[in-house]
Amino acid sequence: MPFRIAVVQFVITHLDRDKNLERIEHFVKSAASQSAQVIVFPEDCMTGSIFGDLSKLDTTSATKTAFRELAKKY
Repeated sequence: MPFRIAVVQFVITHLDRDKNLERIEHFVKSAASQSAQVIVFPEDCMTGSIFGDLSKLDTTSATKTAFRELAKKY
């Protein structure tokens, strides 16, 4: 059985987690419909670059939770 990996590159809206998460879900849904088992996103896909501003880091695990929920859903 083939192993499918989806690699996603998209225009990230700087510091707009909700907008980026909406786009991410679109890509997850699309990749899942094509039987991808792994989906790779850019390293700053939720916020864009924070330029070393540690106050912008997710310390609540909201990002991890969002990706976990998408994995369960799709």
